[in-house]
Order: sequence, then structure tokens, then C-alpha cells
Amino acid sequence: MHTREDEPRTDVVRTLDLPARRNGPAVAALVLSLIAIAVSVLAAVLLAWYADRTQPCHRPDRFRQYRECVQQQFHRG
Repeated sequence: MHTREDEPRTDVVRTLDLPARRNGPAVAALVLSLIAIAVSVLAAVLLAWYADRTQPCHRPDRFRQYRECVQQQFHRG
């Protein structure tokens, strides 16, 4: 005699598998958000470092003078 207990329990397997499928996009969004935050922080740090390094050059009369001043600041060490 064939009973319901003899059938494979696909409904249980599907139920257990659903949370993993639902969390996938959320985990991906979290990872992408963390990467975006890290890139933003790195960009802010680099911008602050560049501004500090080139501070004497912020009042040039012409762009060429600014460029030369920046090159001098970076070649100094």
C-alpha cells in the first residue's frame, strides 16, 4: 500500500531552501553597500591628503602656475 509517508518530502526541502533564496539579494546589496562606503571613505582620505599636500598652491594666478606648483610639491618628497 502506498502512503503519503513514502513520498519524497519535497515540500519540506523547498521550505528550508526558501530563506536562502530570499536572503541572496539582501546579502548582495549589503556587500555592495559596504564596498561603496569603503570606496567613498578612501576617496575622502585621498582628497584630504591631496588638499593638504598642495595647500601652498591654492592661490595661483593661472592654471599653469598651479600645475607647476603641484608638481613641485610632489617632487619634494
